[in-house]
Amino acid sequence: MEDIKGVLNINLEQEWEKEYKRLGEMYAFWGAVMVIIFYPTAIFPELKLAKNNETLWYMFRAMPSVVVGITLILYRTLKFKHEIVFEVIALAIFTAGSYRANCEDWIAHLINYIILFMTSAVLTVLKPYYYIINFIGVVILNVTFYMIFCQKSFYSFWTQRDSALFIVSGMASFAMAIFRYRILKNNFQQRFALRQAMNELTFKHTQLLDAQDELQNKNEEITIQNEQLKHQKEEILTQRDEIELQKNEIERKNRNIISSINYAKRIQEAVLPTKTDLKEIFKDHFVLYQPRDIVSGDFVWVIREEDYVIFAVADCTGHGVPGAFMTMLGSNMLNNIVLAKNITKPSEILQELDREVLYMLKQDTSGSQDGMDITLCHIDLKNRKMQMASAHNSLVYIQEETIHIIKGSIHGIGGNFEDSKVFENHEIDLSMTTTFYMFSDGFQDQFGGEKNRKYSSKKLYQLLYQNHLLPMEEQYNILHQEITGWMNGHIESQIDDITVVGIRI
Repeated sequence: MEDIKGVLNINLEQEWEKEYKRLGEMYAFWGAVMVIIFYPTAIFPELKLAKNNETLWYMFRAMPSVVVGITLILYRTLKFKHEIVFEVIALAIFTAGSYRANCEDWIAHLINYIILFMTSAVLTVLKPYYYIINFIGVVILNVTFYMIFCQKSFYSFWTQRDSALFIVSGMASFAMAIFRYRILKNNFQQRFALRQAMNELTFKHTQLLDAQDELQNKNEEITIQNEQLKHQKEEILTQRDEIELQKNEIERKNRNIISSINYAKRIQEAVLPTKTDLKEIFKDHFVLYQPRDIVSGDFVWVIREEDYVIFAVADCTGHGVPGAFMTMLGSNMLNNIVLAKNITKPSEILQELDREVLYMLKQDTSGSQDGMDITLCHIDLKNRKMQMASAHNSLVYIQEETIHIIKGSIHGIGGNFEDSKVFENHEIDLSMTTTFYMFSDGFQDQFGGEKNRKYSSKKLYQLLYQNHLLPMEEQYNILHQEITGWMNGHIESQIDDITVVGIRI
């Protein structure tokens, strides 16, 4: 994220403050409305309870709706900060909740407070320090009310049966609220940075197209001028100078084109995992990553949690700058699906990724066929199990000298608007040493060899099996030498991005 901020020169914190204000105002209004409407219903579960003071009980249960209603009217009129609305709501409902209808009925009080804690965590958007202040205030309110209205000691509050559960549930709820705030902030900043990067790349790409058109026009002019030179020898020196100027202009524009593509490469590298990231997660692995152009339409994606790793290799539509657009879009969508939506089953991740690509690219109306082929694995480190699902790609794994090939769904991600897409989930037992390989189609589709044919999936599977017992670094060298030798000496250059990943567990 820091690399993207530096490349794009944007202030993500400033943009988040705007979004925070917008979300806060919306949540503050509807949170206040919900308190006004629904909080009085808290009376009903306690109607049959014996009450220490029925008048006070009615007053405290009715008070939040009145206070919040007045605050909402003032908020809509005076336009003060939404944090004030949240704090008034918190003060009102937690003050009311601190009053116990019956000092002996600790279960009802605890349930009531757990509901308040969870509701306040879900229906508020506040900076973390507000939640810390609110939690301390809630504890002080409960101790004070317990001592005043129940006429008990400070010490007895902490020795009652519900005090530990009260503190733990409060800390858990407010911690969840703080974590939710950070997730909202991180997802917004990632989406905003990606959107800015895509806009910048679109602008650069348009400039490149304009430059190419201009270069073509210049070349046509040069052709006409060369024909004229044959009949106008007296103008040779003048025309030579003009050609030199045009040549310099062409070289300058070509340098600009290369510079713009290198700019796109830096943005792409900032989004994708580094070699160091992968080495920390997979001690025994290799990655053969060979883009056809400066930027690539293939990408590797990984998320590491305490007990599991989710890893993917994807091949996006196209290559070069258009393919790079899709890699950044796909990487960001996977982050959102796994981290924000907490979807971790491979088949469900692919299902959601397909929906997001269709939605983001408006493929139900635009006619766009862009998408990606992807193999995605969920590795359970604790139980040594692996689940995988694949869209139009295959996974190869080898156990006890036996090679296994799992073919993916016939459907790719995106590309067409169908309700019938199904991505099957497969499970692999990792209790024994397992070497598995994931790849795009660039290696097996590369033309070369004596007859200038495709390398083929069959030859790739044989090559992987023959060398699977070797150290991963040697396997990488063999694959690199094989594809280089396959292409050398032939007219056909590299036709697609090439990615092969090997992992031994």
